[in-house]
Amino acid sequence: MSYDPQWPQTGQLVDADKFRAQFAALFDLIQTGGGIADAQIDVVNTLNPSEPAAVTVSVSANRLHFTFSIPRGQDGATGPAGATGEMGPTGIQGPMGPSGETGPAGATGPQGPDGSQGPPGEVSQLALDAAIATALSGTSGNSNGVAQLNQSISDPPTAFEVLTLSQKVDELIQALRR
Repeated sequence: MSYDPQWPQTGQLVDADKFRAQFAALFDLIQTGGGIADAQIDVVNTLNPSEPAAVTVSVSANRLHFTFSIPRGQDGATGPAGATGEMGPTGIQGPMGPSGETGPAGATGPQGPDGSQGPPGEVSQLALDAAIATALSGTSGNSNGVAQLNQSISDPPTAFEVLTLSQKVDELIQALRR
C-alpha cells in the first residue's frame, strides 16, 4: 500500500491495520529518499473519552507535519484522602459577636459577715415627734393584762386591804417589765 495523505478524513474512525499501513508507507518513502527529509509533530490535541482518535499529516518543504487528536481516558476512582497538613498560624481576632441570652439564676450563696456600723442618720424634728408619740401610745398596752383593783380602802386600812394593794402593785410591776 502506498502512502495516502488524504486518509483518514477529519472525524473518520481509524482502523488500526490501515493506520499501520500508512506509517509503513511513510517509512518506505523516507527510506527510499522520496524527498522527505524528516518528520515533525506539530500539535497533540486531547479529546473527550467518547470521541475517536484522529491523525492528520501534511508535507511541507520535505518535512512531514503530524497533528494527533487523542481521546483522554475515563476518570479514575477517587483516591484515598491525603494526610492532614500542618496547622496554619492563628488568624487575627474577629469582631465580638452579639451577647447571648441571660441564663437561669444560680443558687444563692451563703450570707456574708455583718458590715461595720455606719454613721447615724439625720432625723427631722417631725419624724422624732412621731416616733415618740407612737412609742408612748403603745406603752399602755403593757398593763392591759392587769385587772383593776375596784376596792375601796378604809381609814385606817385593814391588813387585808394593804396585802391586796401590795399584790396588785407587784402584778402591775411584772406586767410593765415584759
